[in-house]
Amino acid sequence: MGKSYPQQPLVGVGVVIKHPHDGRILMVKRDSEPYRGYWSIPGGGLKLGETLEECAHREVQEECGLKISIEGLATVFDSIEFDQQNKVRYHYVLVDFVATCLGKSEPLPASDVAAACWLDIAELSSLTMTPKTREILQQLRQAGKI
Repeated sequence: MGKSYPQQPLVGVGVVIKHPHDGRILMVKRDSEPYRGYWSIPGGGLKLGETLEECAHREVQEECGLKISIEGLATVFDSIEFDQQNKVRYHYVLVDFVATCLGKSEPLPASDVAAACWLDIAELSSLTMTPKTREILQQLRQAGKI
C-alpha cells in the first residue's frame, strides 16, 4: 500500500529522544513527503508483525544510527491531509514515545533524513516543524518529561 492516497489509515511511530547528558532533543529534517523539508522527531511506518516499540527502535536506528531506551508513551493522534478535490492524500495514526539516547549520541542521518541534530529547547522555536511536532514538544515540556 502506498503512503499517498491509502485505502486505510497507516500507523506511524515517532520518538522524542533526549540527549543522555544535557537534555537536548534530537530533531530530523524530513527528506520525503509528507512534510519534506520540515523538522520533526525521528520515526516511520509500522511493519506487519512489528510491535510499536520495535518500530520505534528500528526507525531511530535506521534514520539516525542511534540506540534508545523508551521511557513511555508521549501521545497518539491522527494526521490527515486532504487534496484539492477533498480526497484523503495522507492518513496516519501516529504513536509517539519519549526516549533517552544510549551509548554514542552522534546521529548519522540516513537517506530519508536531510539532517539530524541535537537542539536545546530554546532553539526549537526557530524551526519550521511539522504541524503537531511543536505542540507535542510543548506538552512534554510542560509535563516535565523533556
